Amino acid sequence: MPLPRAGGLDLGGTKIEASLFGPDWDVLATRRRPTPTESYAALLDALAEEVAWLRDQARPGLPVGLGMPGPIVPRQERFIAVQLPLAGERLAADLAAATAGPVPVENDANCFALSEAVAGAARGAETVFGLILGTGVGGGLVAGGAVLHGRQGYAGEIGHTGVPADVLSALGLPVFSCGCGRRGCFETCLSGPGLSRLARHLAELDLPPQEVTARAAAGDPACLRVLEVWSAIAARLIETLQMAYDPDCIVLGGGLSRMPGLLEQLRAALPDPPHYGQMAAELRLAEGGDSSGTRGAAIMAEART
Repeated sequence: MPLPRAGGLDLGGTKIEASLFGPDWDVLATRRRPTPTESYAALLDALAEEVAWLRDQARPGLPVGLGMPGPIVPRQERFIAVQLPLAGERLAADLAAATAGPVPVENDANCFALSEAVAGAARGAETVFGLILGTGVGGGLVAGGAVLHGRQGYAGEIGHTGVPADVLSALGLPVFSCGCGRRGCFETCLSGPGLSRLARHLAELDLPPQEVTARAAAGDPACLRVLEVWSAIAARLIETLQMAYDPDCIVLGGGLSRMPGLLEQLRAALPDPPHYGQMAAELRLAEGGDSSGTRGAAIMAEART
């Protein structure tokens, strides 16, 4: 086996994935286990066991990083992950104590963006926004190979900004309520559940997102219209990202990024740039697949340890 370079953990609401990476950020070994949710102690023990497994495959002191859902305030070690028993806990410090070495922690969308910027679809680009379109809508911003967090760790949380009123009006859509407690967030339309919501509203179809995209691919007119509306909203989000961050590249990931012909749909839906000489955003599909989260955590760990 090539000399391992770093290890990464991806903590989700249902599973923990641990992966070991080689010199070119290729996966050397990986395994998964269910996420313990009954207590913080059980979760900490499971994570410590995965760190130990990674270091047993390689060497003591191997850099290992952890990616997890929810915004993370770097300077305060505050975690916001509603599915997990973490409220008020000092996970990074406790995990370092349990494993006799640092295990830096990062938001999973930031890990995705870092993975694609350093070793994925946007390798070589200076500024990269990683946009996740899945169960939720989120993202991360990377510049010069490093994640930009902002003062409170919320940089990239684009899913909970509002869909512009002119878009909703032109498409004949109401202002949907969001799980975050606000109304009109991009996530209410662009996430997987959001796509199903659009299908119910526009076509009176109660379908999971994968069925909507499958029917559209087969030429169903109602589902084609749903995807047309979805693409128009997604294009406005992409335009918003371009105006706010002006990245060299926007990399799309998450389950909805796998729908057939996505890049062509979005490029066709993008409005003309508002300023003379401004180029449309460069769009690419993620290359890392299911390993992007763990790979980004490993890249982050190597940089910080």
